[in-house]
Amino acid sequence: MRARHNDMLKIERSILELLDLLEILNQQVVQQGAVIQEVADKAAETTDHLGNANVQIEKGVKSAKRARKLKWWCLGVCILICIVIALGVGLGVALTRNATKSNNA
Repeated sequence: MRARHNDMLKIERSILELLDLLEILNQQVVQQGAVIQEVADKAAETTDHLGNANVQIEKGVKSAKRARKLKWWCLGVCILICIVIALGVGLGVALTRNATKSNNA
């Protein structure tokens, strides 16, 4: 009988220790809950930022393509202007020489 009583007391102490451990675990879960929620919020915020970043990158790529295209158009216009000036100067010099030769003859 006494052995049974001692065994019951051991079981009671074990249950009390288990209850204490469960209470400590509960406190840890409650404390970590705020941290876990903050991590989840930051993860959602990061996802939003990545979506916005992808949109901005697409806009940047389109803008860069337009800028390159505009540079090529500007280069073409500059080359065309140089050709027109060269032709104008060349024709002016040629016509002036022909006019001078015909006046001398």
